[in-house]
Amino acid sequence: MKDWTAKEYLIFTGTDNYSWVQNHPYAVLEAKEVKVSGTTRKMVKMRNPWGSSKWAGAFAAGTADFKKLQAALPNMKLENGMFWMEFKDFLRQYTNVYMAFS
Repeated sequence: MKDWTAKEYLIFTGTDNYSWVQNHPYAVLEAKEVKVSGTTRKMVKMRNPWGSSKWAGAFAAGTADFKKLQAALPNMKLENGMFWMEFKDFLRQYTNVYMAFS
């Protein structure tokens, strides 16, 4: 996924009936490895097109993990509906990934 976002492919995912927001699409904006407090983490930047129902797990806005992520990514800017999550959480939350390239 890291290679796909680097090539600017369009990537989308969606939740199922059992996820934190049921049957909803999300855009995958970026995937990268980030060194957070000395540990390399696989992170995914997501966007909810509705701009609501933000991620509330690890690295959610306002958490101690998020503050550590901000320190690791000092130029990080999140618009409405954007959030970061760890790749392992991405795998737990989303059932499908759709990609388009030109």
